[in-house]
Amino acid sequence: KTLMAQAIADQLKMKLTIIGTADIETSEPGGAERNIKTLFATNRGGTNIICFDECDSLLSSREEGGTIMAAQINCLLTEIEKFEGVVILATNRADTLDKALERRLALILEFPFPEFEQRIEIWKTLLPKKMPLDNVQIEYLAQHHIAGGHIKNAVLNAARIAISNKADKVTQKDFIYACNLVKEGRTLILQDLDD
Repeated sequence: KTLMAQAIADQLKMKLTIIGTADIETSEPGGAERNIKTLFATNRGGTNIICFDECDSLLSSREEGGTIMAAQINCLLTEIEKFEGVVILATNRADTLDKALERRLALILEFPFPEFEQRIEIWKTLLPKKMPLDNVQIEYLAQHHIAGGHIKNAVLNAARIAISNKADKVTQKDFIYACNLVKEGRTLILQDLDD
């Protein structure tokens, strides 16, 4: 989803501003609303695209939260509606979004899970050209049923594993271990590298 947002920005020759919860939330009363208004004010003018990554954390149903959260959601919905530029909202949990958001959307794109051939292309795209590989078979790796973001994490973790083993090249075994970690929802930790 984030890669698609970047591709849209590149195609439109616009700058992409990616916003997460940490960019908005604050412990100060009214601070989140001020941050939201400042964000939209600084991106006016049609040269930036605003992308809210994991937007469900900012735009969950108002029925589920208290009055403070409802105020933040109201503010964000209002700013999205007034904004004359492009706003992209990315989420894996569309079913949790506030119902009032839907009428503010011009287009909803659903990204289906990548098929085998698409996963091959994602692996090819995300493997750095300068990464030293030892007999790595992309078609075999693409058999792992993981999405693009997980493939990216697997590539990074495989490189870390090889470095921790003081290896000159990243092996198929490193990638398989890294794929299994992401499928289990685990993050590479020092203990994993010591095993």
